[in-house]
Amino acid sequence: MTFQHRFAFPLVRGLHARPAAALRERAHLFRADCLLFNEKTGRSSDLRDLLSLIATNTGYGDPCRLAVQGQDAGSALEALSTFLEGAFLESDEEPAAPSSGGIGTVIPQLLQKASVLWWTGQGLSPGAGEGLAVLASGLALPAEEPRLRHTPADLEIKTFAAALAQVEGELLTESTHAEHPTLRAILEAHRGMLQDRAWRGSVAQGIQEQSLTARSAILEAGRAWAKTLEASDQALLRERAADVRGLSARLVRALGGPGPEAPLQTPEEPYVLVARDLPLNQFPRLDRTHLKGMVLTECGPTSHIAILARTFGIPLVAGIHGLPPALAPGARLLVDGAQGIVIEAATPEVGRYFSVESEGQKIHQERLKRHATQPAATRDGHPVAILANLSLAEEASGAFALGAEGVGLFRTEMLFLERAVPPSEDEQFELYRAVLQAAGDRPITLRLLDSGGDKPLPYLRLPLESNPFLGQRAVRWYAQHSDIIRTQIRAALRASAQGGHLRMMVPMVSEASELAWVRQLLEEEARQLQVPAPPLGAMIEVPAAALSLGALAQHADFFCVGSNDLVQYLFAADRNLPAVARPEFAWHPVTLRLLDGIVRAARAAQRPVSICGEMAARPELLPLLVGLGFDALSVAPSAILDLKHAVGTLEASACEDLAMQALACARAQDVEALFRPSSARQPTRPVVEAELLELDVPCLTKEEAIKRLAERAFLSGRTRAPRVLEEAIWSRERVFATGVGYGFAVPHCQTNAMECATLAMLRLVEPVAWGASDEPPVRTVLLLALPGEDVGEAHLRLFARLARRLMDESFREHLENTPDPQTLLETLRSEVLTIW
Repeated sequence: MTFQHRFAFPLVRGLHARPAAALRERAHLFRADCLLFNEKTGRSSDLRDLLSLIATNTGYGDPCRLAVQGQDAGSALEALSTFLEGAFLESDEEPAAPSSGGIGTVIPQLLQKASVLWWTGQGLSPGAGEGLAVLASGLALPAEEPRLRHTPADLEIKTFAAALAQVEGELLTESTHAEHPTLRAILEAHRGMLQDRAWRGSVAQGIQEQSLTARSAILEAGRAWAKTLEASDQALLRERAADVRGLSARLVRALGGPGPEAPLQTPEEPYVLVARDLPLNQFPRLDRTHLKGMVLTECGPTSHIAILARTFGIPLVAGIHGLPPALAPGARLLVDGAQGIVIEAATPEVGRYFSVESEGQKIHQERLKRHATQPAATRDGHPVAILANLSLAEEASGAFALGAEGVGLFRTEMLFLERAVPPSEDEQFELYRAVLQAAGDRPITLRLLDSGGDKPLPYLRLPLESNPFLGQRAVRWYAQHSDIIRTQIRAALRASAQGGHLRMMVPMVSEASELAWVRQLLEEEARQLQVPAPPLGAMIEVPAAALSLGALAQHADFFCVGSNDLVQYLFAADRNLPAVARPEFAWHPVTLRLLDGIVRAARAAQRPVSICGEMAARPELLPLLVGLGFDALSVAPSAILDLKHAVGTLEASACEDLAMQALACARAQDVEALFRPSSARQPTRPVVEAELLELDVPCLTKEEAIKRLAERAFLSGRTRAPRVLEEAIWSRERVFATGVGYGFAVPHCQTNAMECATLAMLRLVEPVAWGASDEPPVRTVLLLALPGEDVGEAHLRLFARLARRLMDESFREHLENTPDPQTLLETLRSEVLTIW
């Protein structure tokens, strides 16, 4: 009997390697034949054949059909259908591609007039780096004529099988030792491609029916599959052709013949890798200590190499056709991965311009790291703990190094997924012990198994649900499978007995009876093991729980708001469906009022309350969350440093005022107007401060001077987007130069990139040309930057006042010659009172 399920393909970016690998792994749990039919393209594939799945050219919204038959076909279809509607929707997450920050791909003014060679492409990984060009051959397969075999077909088939086994073993070893989960996932996807039966069959067909050698059959199949993928109307699938060529090349080398790429030799000094494309197996072998950038002709934002470049912070520019042939090995290149610019033999002026931003980023990161070990607190001393969300034990030490004050959410379900039976008590014990040991005396909040519904487990055998987000998820099935939860609790209790600060948390709680049941189970196991029961908390993800905290507090020691689910249930909007889930729901007054009620109820019950999810990691929402009274925020490790720093820029009292104003708003737009820029962020901050003054700085060009001022505003915490500020200044400079004579210039702008009114000053060692050739060069630069839209043009009025003030010779001489920054600061502050 064949079971069928029809659906519209749900992933916006289509069926590419990692989602296909997720489907393949799910299908392997069952003794059934599982087929996917794309009724739009007319193509089909067994779910176990990863490359064939990708070649179905399945895009977002395509009408699809699952057909399953075999021994446990019913269970397989049920689990696969639930998976497609739930956890599958998160299977293609990756480090975000860089954003232009609102200014697009803008060629810096200096570069437009400099006498250097430069190219523009697509910036795929932000950052700037400079080094010697190292040219790699890339993945072009040998353009050789197919060779006929002179040996029996079965011998060539065995040769092919041996090469497959060797490369599979290499990929498994590389995946096991990969230093980052993203690299590990990509290597596993490549291993899945090698196991594709259709692709293997095409190689075997070449050997048996066309009498080709194993080498020629591999190359012919590789070209054919790459051509199929390159013909796709989806960019993401076209980028998988590089994976096919790379795997074909590895197999050819495994046969002992010459491969299509020579061993890559890199210098013991900074270098930039230049190639058509890059084989995945080359990436882990690169000397990343000296690798300062990559320039790849054929590479897209969703290619595996681009994902890895962003993961490891390597600047990457792609799509520059004509660069590699025109370039000599050893040429010096400068790569700007944010703007997509590559420069050859940059002049000192150009090099200094780009180095200003790199130096600013380094200083920013160093400043953040200095405070990593300090508990987060507002300027007026209000503590707000910054905790980490973890999925793997291996992430713990890195999170603590970044300043995590504990783990607010340890997702234990990662240990339970993608397997036919649940993990044993001893296996879980080892995992939990490792995390507790890494944490020392920091608290670890272990979330009990959050599976079922949108994250199905085959061994639970829960019934098929039409809406899994509202179904038997987490605590709702605990009583039916108490042995699984009991085992998890015992493993965690045993681990905590060996040291550490353990807390447990129950997901998807709707009513007090569910929490009471888990509390009873926890206390029973603690008594049997003769260990103290740790604090037990509840996740507040369901509006019913949010409105009944008083009853829940009788069984809970703490609360954690799961903002992602809470918002989606509040607005009845699937958070994975862009058509209905809008970002502004996070700061909608209805959401804020519900959060306010949660915090007030928790305070009344004397229970601490934290928040996790996307809301917790958004810097612009931080003043609201602090003002509402959350004790802690739990976020991804990558957000910890910036968030801890941001807390220190706030005043709790101002945050409370801001929250009160937001709660009184009628629309999300009204709330947004309050926190952009936030009045809670250093509300009494003066317009000019010492760190905004740079005196006697060597600077070669006007462009460098303006960039220095923008970076100074960034380092002083007055803008999070220095490039946007810089472009706002230039949009005014292009109309007319802002030199006011006497060696002074007053660039000015009004932009939403600024968080507060700012006056900055740059005094140069040597003057630079500012406007027309007949105008005097400028040695002293004063920047006026105001927050808000450029509508009222308040900055123009201030510019006029400051320009008039500069007509005073004694005032100019004071700014030009005063060696003491503090004296100069006092002078500027007194002037600000009259100008502002």
